[in-house]
Amino acid sequence: LQHIHSGCVCFRVLKASHAAAFSSSSSSFSSSSSFSSSSSSSSSFSYEHSVLIVGYDGVKYRHDSSVHQPHSLDFSLPFSRLALWESIDTLPHGAGGNGLRLKEEGKEGEVFLQILHASDVRHAMEYFVNSLLVSQDRKFLPGSTHGRHVEESYAITGAATPLPLPRGSMKIVDAQGRLLCDLDDTSSSNSSRPPSSPLGLSIPAFFSPSAAQGQQQPQPQEGAAGEGGRKGGREGRRRGSSGNISGERSEVLKYWKKIVVHQGWLCKKGGFSKKWLKRYFVLYSTCMGHILCYYSHVHETALYAQNPQERNVIDCCRVEVLRPSSTLPDTPPYAFDVQSIIRTWTLCAADQADLHQWLVLLSFAVDSDVAVLPDDEVSFLVKPR
Repeated sequence: LQHIHSGCVCFRVLKASHAAAFSSSSSSFSSSSSFSSSSSSSSSFSYEHSVLIVGYDGVKYRHDSSVHQPHSLDFSLPFSRLALWESIDTLPHGAGGNGLRLKEEGKEGEVFLQILHASDVRHAMEYFVNSLLVSQDRKFLPGSTHGRHVEESYAITGAATPLPLPRGSMKIVDAQGRLLCDLDDTSSSNSSRPPSSPLGLSIPAFFSPSAAQGQQQPQPQEGAAGEGGRKGGREGRRRGSSGNISGERSEVLKYWKKIVVHQGWLCKKGGFSKKWLKRYFVLYSTCMGHILCYYSHVHETALYAQNPQERNVIDCCRVEVLRPSSTLPDTPPYAFDVQSIIRTWTLCAADQADLHQWLVLLSFAVDSDVAVLPDDEVSFLVKPR
């Protein structure tokens, strides 16, 4: 979730070898001497609050993240000046020799940062470096799995052309169907015209019965789904005189389109109450894989909230089955199931086009993650009930 909330990820550094050869004033490596893990001249420092920050701009080392003042051992290295990086994850977990090795272009000095979860560091580095290469129309890192697209696919019949990556919605709509922001067309921000599906079909009022088909859609509960009550009042306090939710955070807008695959409103069947609740769903592509989050309101996402509040997080690498039609009895049209190794979520789309788009994009996310992500135990902090 760090990637979603701040556009970067942080890792605790247990020990930084050769950190004394760095200069915070030049924000780069010192060329005083080459790094050697067995050399007596190599300096090592460890500190309780030392962190490595990996983001779209490059890597940063903070020797003491508990204070705002810069430290003499802090350094920053953009990817454009990164000559070499190597994730070392060959020793048993917690053995002490795993971490990240870095070297700046044109310099002799290297650094080794001892990090407990070295495989996560490798995934993050691959993702952000590949993101830079894609923006420059360059080839992906050879042998990498994160932050890249499928170039070749093979089936029983032989090589096949990979399917194009499906395009999700960049339109941000509130619970009443008003368009708050269109990141594909910034001139339409704060417009009241109804959103359109990628197929060019106008999406009707959210989950209202269709007179033509005579089909009943689930009606979200008042108060629990942002249509009134306590949470509805909180949303009202955040609105201006024009009725629009307060503006998007500029620091998040810089990377929001890079991580959002698709977003929109769905109805979710409650796990305990079994009531239909309207929730705002966002499918993210992060440096740790795809995750599906849902919120009570649009303004609880990182794009609007300083402290985002996810109601729950679904790790796509743990999804076992996507059912185009829910197996639960008495479910409305356009209801589908997302079954993971933890639980099953029953969701309902607004119409057939909306259902098709969610299923296609979720299938791509699950297929890409299951092949490359480990099945380690993952836990997330979510908003309390």
